[in-house]
Amino acid sequence: MSKAELTEAKIREMKFRIFSEQSGRCFFCGEPVSITQMEIAHRISQSKTNLKLWGEAVIHHRLNLRGTHPGRCNSRVSMNPMSLEAERLVRDIQRDLKRSRDRLHSR
Repeated sequence: MSKAELTEAKIREMKFRIFSEQSGRCFFCGEPVSITQMEIAHRISQSKTNLKLWGEAVIHHRLNLRGTHPGRCNSRVSMNPMSLEAERLVRDIQRDLKRSRDRLHSR
């Protein structure tokens, strides 16, 4: 499997997980959304600045991703990366990443 195929498979898996966790509903408006129509939105956007500030592990973490309708709902999920809400989200993600690392090392 090529790197592109692996990435595509990982995205499909994440999309299915998010779709299931949200019971097939858009995170923003709460209306049903099909898995084929659903887009994955980043709560803290994946801008170059945010990637540099927080790193890929935080920006692409499952806690930073939500399933939405395309377009307007997707764009409304974003939060100000310097807000208190974003700081809390980053702390939660970093705590989750640390727990995952600790579990790997304890095996």
